[in-house]
Amino acid sequence: MDTIDNANLDSVSPLVCVRTGWLRDITRAGWQAWIRMLLIFCMGLAFLLPRYIDYIRSGLDPSWVYVINAANRSGWTFGKDILFTHGPLGFLSSTCGVGRNIEITLVILCIFLLVQMRLLCRFVFSKSAEERPILAVMILSCLLLWAIPRPRFDSYLLYMVLLLLSVAWTSRNPQRCYGWACVLTTLQLFMVFTGALSCCSAIGMYWIIWFFKDRAVWRRIWWIPLLIPVVFAAGYLLYNPSWTGLWNYMRAARELTAGYSSSMSLADEPMYIRLTLATGAVYLLVLIAAAVAGRAAAQYLLLYAGSFAVTMKHGLVRADMWHLDAALCAAVPMFSLMLLFGKMKWETVLKRWKIYGAACGFALIALCVAPDARGFVREGRAYIQAVYAPNWNRLSSISRVADKITNPLLGSDPLPRPFLEAIGTNTTAFYPLELSLAAFNDVQFRPMPVLQAYTAYTPYLDGWNADFFSEDMTAPAFIVLSLRAVDGRWPLIESPLAWNAISENYEFHLMDPPFLLLKRRSVPREVAYRALSDSECGTMQEITLPETAGWVFITAEMRLNLRGRIAKLFYRVPEVTIRAAFENGLVVDGRCIPENLRSKTLISFLPLPFELEETAAFLRSGHEPDRVKQIALGGPGLAYYRRTMKVTLYEDRILNGAAASNEHVADE
Repeated sequence: MDTIDNANLDSVSPLVCVRTGWLRDITRAGWQAWIRMLLIFCMGLAFLLPRYIDYIRSGLDPSWVYVINAANRSGWTFGKDILFTHGPLGFLSSTCGVGRNIEITLVILCIFLLVQMRLLCRFVFSKSAEERPILAVMILSCLLLWAIPRPRFDSYLLYMVLLLLSVAWTSRNPQRCYGWACVLTTLQLFMVFTGALSCCSAIGMYWIIWFFKDRAVWRRIWWIPLLIPVVFAAGYLLYNPSWTGLWNYMRAARELTAGYSSSMSLADEPMYIRLTLATGAVYLLVLIAAAVAGRAAAQYLLLYAGSFAVTMKHGLVRADMWHLDAALCAAVPMFSLMLLFGKMKWETVLKRWKIYGAACGFALIALCVAPDARGFVREGRAYIQAVYAPNWNRLSSISRVADKITNPLLGSDPLPRPFLEAIGTNTTAFYPLELSLAAFNDVQFRPMPVLQAYTAYTPYLDGWNADFFSEDMTAPAFIVLSLRAVDGRWPLIESPLAWNAISENYEFHLMDPPFLLLKRRSVPREVAYRALSDSECGTMQEITLPETAGWVFITAEMRLNLRGRIAKLFYRVPEVTIRAAFENGLVVDGRCIPENLRSKTLISFLPLPFELEETAAFLRSGHEPDRVKQIALGGPGLAYYRRTMKVTLYEDRILNGAAASNEHVADE
């Protein structure tokens, strides 16, 4: 059978159309060539439709999805008006029916699918592919791609980067494919920051490996990755000509990504932890098998180490079925590429396939099934029903796309009529979570920079939202507020600076459960703080709040110990809680964010999620209906922090109005 040599493979850019002579070589070949073409087509179909092309709907994640899709149409600038892990092209990763976003995503996807199939064609019809049982390998690789549900677009972009690096690996002149991989990595920086980390790790591993593998080849490519930050900075400055905006864009994305593992440990399902670890164990076993089969194969598989590490970290931070699915949707396509491009001595591998198969099976059984076989079956069934089955069926997903374009809104979520009449044409923000309400109601929506309060888990991010509510240029005229919180948190102190700014600049206007409508004050409160105490105390020590006329605030400087720093880097830090004892005898545990306790946090008033009337009374008169008298830190995450902390208690005093009083206030 005629084949295409490596010289032709090296000379072709992935974005140039297939040449007539190359196609003629394939058509003259036998039936095996047509089977290869069919398998390549099937590999492309596996990525035909990204995961998150959805309706505009209510909910936690659909809320931020709506905002990043509406950002470009509404004129909101990332790095200035929005700080998030997604960027200006983030709508490609999580798409909903705002404007023409779905159509744009599908067009770009089709372009990438053509590039993917072309790259695979150039490889499987080259001499490099003839050195292995290519037909059997392609079948297995294709089956792996079809075994997973539809991946997100950023996961597909990572697959494309690794595909380009794999083609570059087999090429004598890798500069072109390596350069295109760097281009897609730069594109990923404008899409999803976590995806960009995976791509950058793959680019860096390729650079390091070739530094030791072949210094002559490395000298031809060493400068290419240096263009990524240059091109990215130039592209961002064209989008938003502000160096400050560029700095904010990068810093916010880094803090959101770095703080996620310690602030969003929402679930703790052992089965999903074990299955994620088993995925990593399989990669290690494959790497060991490749080292046994040949050094070159092990060097190639080492290319995936950084991307695998990022994928594993993402799968472990929440330990639920959704994050396991995200890890599998990134890891399984990597295995598919390893199988296709790994240049092993297949005679050795086939002779020992029983050993390798038994080792992989033992890893899966030891980590997943053996500790809790019934739990494994139960949770596995739940994963298949809730995540796998709805997202695997490509054909049914395609049939629903047209409806998502023509009827983008799913259901209805109207605000109370008195709210809409009071708001009128004024600007409105939604706090803390329900941003998609803007899509279902005719209001002039203005989002917070850090879109939802639960993601403002550092003082830097929290400060952005506080400034948003404080400054006249950005502050909305109204806030639709609820006490909904995720992860068992205390509702108002997950973002203490933002809540302080709201209480100083807004007053109660209307109530219709589960919402309060707050209106901007004509004259903001001027607040001064007086230190009541300042001391070092143990993290396990109970803290008694003094009796004061004003509200009591706390700052607690908690620092991770060595164990905590290691856990945050490689795994996650468990939750830390505050146990509050109220004057009425009630004792309640709620989660807090230790990093945000460094800011002045209102601690004497901690309403529960259902105490809407008490919150309205607090905003109306400053009265604390059920005052907190004592607090204590707890939770499994406390062991990850140093044993002592610096605690300062403050009392506030309003300078330009009636001071808050904790004496009885009659209900209006």
